[in-house]
Amino acid sequence: KTIKVGESIYQITSDTKITKADKPATLEDGVVGEAVSGYVKPTGDGKMTATTVHFGAKTEQKSGEKKKTEK
Repeated sequence: KTIKVGESIYQITSDTKITKADKPATLEDGVVGEAVSGYVKPTGDGKMTATTVHFGAKTEQKSGEKKKTEK
């Protein structure tokens, strides 16, 4: 399976970690035009394999992080 972002095509493997809204997701959960981010690495044959894919906008704060307050 592959995912195309702009003019770049990335290979999706069984090892690719896919998330949406900080929860596990599948490739089918992605929507055309939706923001996508992640990490890729080159393979021996010159293709790029996605190691992680995150569908949707980045969340502002992860749980467990403290908000900065002004005094």
